[in-house]
Amino acid sequence: MSDNTLSETFRILIFTTLIIVQIRNFNTHQKNTVNQEISHQISRLTNIVSKLNKIEQQFVKPANPEKLYPNPTILFWDAPYRGFNCLFKPLCGGEYNCDCRVGWWNDGGEPLKKSDAVVISAVGNSKLEEEFDDKNPEKSVKLAKFKKTIKESRKEHQLYVFFQSESPGMPIHQHDYHSFDNFFNATLSYRLDSDYKVPYGSIGYLEKQHDWKLKNPEIIDFNIKNHGVLSVISNCASTYRNDLVKKLDSLIILPNGDNGLSVYGHCSKLLSSNPKSSEIPRGSGITELSKNYKFYLAFENSKCKDYITEKFFVNGIKNGLVPIVSGADRKDYEQFVPGSAFMHVDDFGSIEELAEQVNYFLKNSTAYSEFFDWRRQDFGEKGLFVDKVGQVSNEWGWCKLCKDLNVIRSGEFQRLPVVQELHDFWYGVDGDLVCEV
Repeated sequence: MSDNTLSETFRILIFTTLIIVQIRNFNTHQKNTVNQEISHQISRLTNIVSKLNKIEQQFVKPANPEKLYPNPTILFWDAPYRGFNCLFKPLCGGEYNCDCRVGWWNDGGEPLKKSDAVVISAVGNSKLEEEFDDKNPEKSVKLAKFKKTIKESRKEHQLYVFFQSESPGMPIHQHDYHSFDNFFNATLSYRLDSDYKVPYGSIGYLEKQHDWKLKNPEIIDFNIKNHGVLSVISNCASTYRNDLVKKLDSLIILPNGDNGLSVYGHCSKLLSSNPKSSEIPRGSGITELSKNYKFYLAFENSKCKDYITEKFFVNGIKNGLVPIVSGADRKDYEQFVPGSAFMHVDDFGSIEELAEQVNYFLKNSTAYSEFFDWRRQDFGEKGLFVDKVGQVSNEWGWCKLCKDLNVIRSGEFQRLPVVQELHDFWYGVDGDLVCEV
């Protein structure tokens, strides 16, 4: 706290106290005037106290190194998704090096106390989902136990991070987060308004692992693209997506008159009159399958802000197909690739109009090839539009968290503000919802 701030605070307190002592001798008009002045001074004092609270909340004293692990450590408490093995760690390199540990439920011991950041996700974690389930009659008891464990273990230097990689639009992933207002220090998700951003992909990220440009004929060979639209769907709970795919099933037609939509995955029999294998092609399997197709049906399971998954980045862009997308708004997709690189359902007045346009491109190879013009451009080392979101996992995601943890240890870091209204952040508020209902 600066000397100027202290002087101002004491001056206001003394002034207000003296006036209160003498106010009984004033007439009514004088009392009203003085009351107004007191209210003004109290308001100023309140603002100062508020600023001091924020300063106290933001600045962090470096922790005693003897009480920490040798390197900044990120703890996944009861790690989300079985088999999760700290995949981010090899991406960060020496400068932002962090260690990664997996903690276990109800463990308030050494890992929880000594880690620099504690990452918690409800989705994909059955035990934690119970804590966030507002329909669970034992929620209040479990929640109290959860917070008691945290209170006993939480240290001043630690960042508690809310992690989410699934869409809030699916009922199975919807939880009441109001009880966690002012609990977390930061958010980490695919959302580009998160404190730490980990979108499912970016062209810059893909460029480092795959040659997505036209220079590689094995990725995009127009001579063998004689099939229509490929789709792999295994989550059958998305009503809006199911309706769209069923309508398209009879509308996408190849030039020879055959059905032009191929649906693979667990939902193929539900959605297609001519279903393909219910087995899910993975890895090189879907890459080989993709070579013969022109389009990929990248319909997300829900229509939510920034929710753009591997269906778009990997199954579509990486594998050399033109994505036909539905989910996030067009402007969200255009943060990653030009608008000419894909087709969006919202661009058309009806599903019939969309199908008519797709059928046109299936017949007209010249027009279809224009979807790939953007790939012939030189976007530099970082790839296209990556400067808007940072290199995936490196500059703005996990490794940014690692960098911040290193700085926190040095004592030069202003702590990230507390996430005051987690539920409203994740789901939005009336008039500005994150997902389209």
